Amino acid sequence: MSQFKFEVKVSMIDEKSYESSIIDYSEYPTKNFYNLDNQISMSEWIRQEVKNLKTFDAPQMSSAISVKTNGTMRGRSVKNHMGYLLIKGNNIYNNCTGVCMTSECYANGNGLSVITENFHKVCAVFTARKTIKPDWLNCKDEYMAPDENHKDYEQWNKDAIVYSLFNTSSNQSSLRNVDYKDKVWQIENQWFWMSRKEMMVLADNYKNNDLYKDAKKYDQDRHVYNLLKSTNLSNDAKELLEMASELVRESFKHRESFNEEHPEYQINNWDAGWYQIKAMLKIFMKDKLDKFNQLYKAFENRMREGVYKFGFLKE
Repeated sequence: MSQFKFEVKVSMIDEKSYESSIIDYSEYPTKNFYNLDNQISMSEWIRQEVKNLKTFDAPQMSSAISVKTNGTMRGRSVKNHMGYLLIKGNNIYNNCTGVCMTSECYANGNGLSVITENFHKVCAVFTARKTIKPDWLNCKDEYMAPDENHKDYEQWNKDAIVYSLFNTSSNQSSLRNVDYKDKVWQIENQWFWMSRKEMMVLADNYKNNDLYKDAKKYDQDRHVYNLLKSTNLSNDAKELLEMASELVRESFKHRESFNEEHPEYQINNWDAGWYQIKAMLKIFMKDKLDKFNQLYKAFENRMREGVYKFGFLKE
């Protein structure tokens, strides 16, 4: 890996005397440049499990609750997928608008299906991309495959599951009766972290017949819930997950009224995702949502350290 450093010097011209002077910024931190010679890029690493799998056309998401039926539609799914990771480019520049997760294909492609075999990688890549914000110094820095043998990587990767659930770009959702190319699709949210049984109890307590019937019909606990039952999380990840669950419980009484005003969110699907739930919280429980977001921000700051520690990026 080649590395380069540069120092910044700026020439300034006095408007009155037209005399020039040099401002030397050499005392400031230097910027390292590197290439990926003899390295595996993140973009290559994340596609290893799906690159030879057969793909097929499926509903094309343009947001968590919107499906495109015309125009440029490039997303493709694979058998037994549980979502789609949009991952545009391999550098920091695209992190804000070119990285998100949905429960079905993303309409402009530039991504891959999430399956059991790449699930942990997807969570790691999503976290490594979304925790780093682009600026003029880092925007062209390229991502690499991480050091998976680092003693702390496994725990960080487990916590990345929780990070992937509650980001503003976490667009995993549950949608019923989606019309796409003369076929009706049922989109399940395999990223929902609470049990079907608990959601049915809540529905029964609050007389939410629509949600109860939905849970009866779509009667399997979701992948993330099943996975987290046997996953040891760090304390801050546990706290965040429990706070999100408590917000789901406390806000249950608002589901019927929110659904009346905003049926497009399909909030009475039992496995409705954080994108859908968050829209309801913004209206009825904004103060508590703000506290949750503060906790998530602190968690994000801790997770960001792993991006450099495990070699996704070079400082």
